[in-house]
Amino acid sequence: MWHHVIPRHEWRKRFGNLNGFNRLDNLVELTTEQHAQVHELLFELNGNQFDKIAFRAIRGMIGKEEANKQASSVANKGNKYNIGHKNALGSKRDEEWKVKYGKKVVPRIPKPYVNPFQGKTHTAEARAKTGAANAKTHRGSGNPNYGKRSSVEKRQKISESLKEYFRKKKLSPPGRAA
Repeated sequence: MWHHVIPRHEWRKRFGNLNGFNRLDNLVELTTEQHAQVHELLFELNGNQFDKIAFRAIRGMIGKEEANKQASSVANKGNKYNIGHKNALGSKRDEEWKVKYGKKVVPRIPKPYVNPFQGKTHTAEARAKTGAANAKTHRGSGNPNYGKRSSVEKRQKISESLKEYFRKKKLSPPGRAA
C-alpha cells in the first residue's frame, strides 16, 4: 500500500497546487498495518482528524462510506474544530485569549438556508403568464385525468384521507363552517 510522505492538504498548502503530488519521491510503500500505524501516529502527534479517519478506515473499524462522510464533515467544519490545531476551540491558546481579553470565544454557527423569495410575491404579469401555461396542460382535455372516473373505493379512500388530515390539523374542510 502506498503512503504519501507529504499529505494532500499539506502539499496544497506548501505548493498551491497538486502538481507532483504523486511523484515517487513523495510515496513510500508500506504494509496495510504499517500504513494504519503511520496515520495513527500522525494523529497522536498532530491531532489531524483526517489521520484518525484514515487509520480507522485502513483497519476496517469504519467502512469507506462512513470514512468519506466523516472526512467531508471534518473538511466542512474547518480548522477551528480540528483538535490539534493551534486555534482549536478549547485549546490552550483559546483559553489564554479569554483570560487576556476577558471575552468569551463562541464558535461561528452557519446560518440556516433562507429562501431568497420568502416574503415576496409574484407580479400580476408573472401570475397571468404562469396561469396561461398551466391552463394549456392542466385544464379540460389537457388534464391527464380528463374523462376518467375514479372508482367508488378510490374516492372513499381520498375522502377518509382528507378527513383524517383536517382532523389532525384541527381545520374544517373547505365549504364547511368550523
